[in-house]
Amino acid sequence: MTPKIFKFILVTFLAILIFSFISHKIPVLKWQKTQILKSDLAPEEKILENLTLEQKVGQLFLIGFEGKILTSQLENLIKTIHPGGVLLLQRNIENKEQLTKLIKELQKISFEDNGLPLFIVVDQEGEPMSRIKFLNEKTPQSEIKNVEQAFEVGFSRGQELKNLGINLNLAPVLDIIEPGDFLYSRSFQKNPEETGKLAKALISGQKQARIFTAIKHFPGYSGIAFNPERVKLPILSKIPEIAQFIKALESQPEMVMT
Repeated sequence: MTPKIFKFILVTFLAILIFSFISHKIPVLKWQKTQILKSDLAPEEKILENLTLEQKVGQLFLIGFEGKILTSQLENLIKTIHPGGVLLLQRNIENKEQLTKLIKELQKISFEDNGLPLFIVVDQEGEPMSRIKFLNEKTPQSEIKNVEQAFEVGFSRGQELKNLGINLNLAPVLDIIEPGDFLYSRSFQKNPEETGKLAKALISGQKQARIFTAIKHFPGYSGIAFNPERVKLPILSKIPEIAQFIKALESQPEMVMT
C-alpha cells in the first residue's frame, strides 16, 4: 500500500469516526465533551498530523476482548494498539448498567490515549443474532414484511443502541440465500429487489437514530451450509446476487462488511 493510499484510507476513517461522535450526538461524559470543545473540533487532517505512526495504524483495527469489566490488561491493550473500535460479543454483555459502564470506561481510555472516540460495535440483527439480549427490539429480519416496518425496526433498535453508547451496528444481513444455508434464519428471506428495499429502509431508520450501519456479507454466502468463520470455504462457480447491495447503498450505509 502506497503512503498516499494509506493516508486516504486513514483520513476517511477518522472523518467517519469524528462525525459519529460530533454529529450523531452519542452519549458521553461531560469531560469528554469539554475535551472536544477545547480542540476546537479540529479537522481530520490536523488530528492525523498529531498521531504517531503506531496510533495511525491502530485506528484501522477493530478489536475484541474477553470479559465484562475493564481490566488492567484490557486498558493496556487499548493503549498499546490504539484501536479505532471494539467489537462487543455476548461474552462482554451482562446487563444495561454493566454494559453502559464498560462502554464509558472504554471511551475514556481511548480519549486519554489519542483524543479520539472508539467505534463501539455490535451484531444486533434481531433474533436469532442479537448480542444484547435485554433489548426490546429483536424482530427477526425474516418477519419484516414492508418498508414501513423495516424503518421502524431500524429506528427503535438504533435508539436502544444509542442509549447504551453503541454507535455502529453490523446489520442488516443482505445475503440472498436458500433454506439450508447457514445464514437463512438471519436473512430477509426475500428476492434481491425486496431485500434491497427492506434493507434501505432499515438503514434509514438506524441513521435517523444516529447509528452507523455496516451492511453484510458482501458479495454473499449463497450456497454455504456452514459457518465460513470456522470451516474452509469451497470454491463455487455461482455468481452471487448483488442487486440488493446496490439498492441498499441508496441509503448511504457507512460501511460494507464481507
